[in-house]
Amino acid sequence: MAGELERRGRSGSKALVPQGSGVPVAAKPAPAQPTTTLLREAVSDAVDVFQAHVQLAVLEVREDAKVAGKIAAGFTAGGALAVLAIAFLGAGAAFGLALVVPQWAAFAIVGVVIAIVSAIVITRMQAAIAAHDFRPERSVQMLEEDRRWLADRNDPRPE
Repeated sequence: MAGELERRGRSGSKALVPQGSGVPVAAKPAPAQPTTTLLREAVSDAVDVFQAHVQLAVLEVREDAKVAGKIAAGFTAGGALAVLAIAFLGAGAAFGLALVVPQWAAFAIVGVVIAIVSAIVITRMQAAIAAHDFRPERSVQMLEEDRRWLADRNDPRPE
């Protein structure tokens, strides 16, 4: 029976298992790699991860840009149609008002009303632009946290 048993497991282990039992023999420990090799591999892995993140970000931005382009085209078409609608409605209002006042006065009144409405809309949009902060707040916050972390890490004072 001793011939049917062999030593398996870690070196120094006294476990005996039957031959052919499917229990793997522990692999010999890998020879120690120099620190420079390990450091080089770690830096290489970090660069690979960073490149993957950058590629993913570029892909996401491209996809978002395509969607934004399609949306912008839709808004442009809608805006052009809205301008035509305002022109025809203004003309209709002017011709209707011309039944009561002279035609020149009717067109002038309708033009002034449209100018007032457009001035109100433009003023509100200017206020909205002035009130909005277009800085990428999350990115700025992350960069500030990274800056503080690096400063703390490089601070020679003991904790």
